[in-house]
Amino acid sequence: MLGLLASKEHPRDPAAERDLAADELTFKQMADRYLADFATSRKKARTFAEDTRNFQRHILPFLGHLKLSEIGPRDLVRFMSAHRQRPIAANRCLALISHVFTIAEKWGLRQIGINPCRGIDRYKEKSRERMLDGAELACLGRALNAASANPTPDRDADREDTGQSADWRAVACIWLLIFTGARLNEILSLEWGFIRWDAGYARLPDSKTGAKTLPLPTPALRLLKQLKESAPNSWQNSKYVLPGDRQNSYFRGIQKPWR
Repeated sequence: MLGLLASKEHPRDPAAERDLAADELTFKQMADRYLADFATSRKKARTFAEDTRNFQRHILPFLGHLKLSEIGPRDLVRFMSAHRQRPIAANRCLALISHVFTIAEKWGLRQIGINPCRGIDRYKEKSRERMLDGAELACLGRALNAASANPTPDRDADREDTGQSADWRAVACIWLLIFTGARLNEILSLEWGFIRWDAGYARLPDSKTGAKTLPLPTPALRLLKQLKESAPNSWQNSKYVLPGDRQNSYFRGIQKPWR
């Protein structure tokens, strides 16, 4: 109660609080502000979740306790060295740390032009491309055909989850990935309204690289038409080709059936 009375007699000065916090602000506190005041409204949900994981798993255990004003290039060199066994993750984290400092400068919480990440060497990344050979593709096809023979008919079907039960959405998703070469999230979030049936493509308004035209070869169009005609009753009104269990969501359970 005394604190409440004092706060009424002496109104808070947010500007003064920010100035005071700038001197003692830790990297963890800045990371929390970055997520809450910047990333949550400007980044896609998937990127936001990845940033949060990188903070929690890698960055904050190493830098979180340090004052923002005290972190220098030597700290970043040590961070990269400590994460050399995971070079790709280390590079992503360094980029995220650098952006945190950029935002801190814009917000007046750190001196402009002294981002400690500048000049820190990143690890070389080798591009990886793994294509299925003929035998593997045939094996996958047989597995998908077997799964299609006894699909899960509806979200409300009572069944024991043995790890082998098929979900028609998982089967359809993998076939569409094979037919189109699209990214996983582009297929999972595909909406019926994106498809241009006569022209043979889907217009994706917000893929990872921005708006994109996804060609739909004949096998993909044939499968999509089958899905349109035979989707279980409880999903008939969904805007998504592969609807989720919750209303107005898309299917997110691909990992377990794929494994």
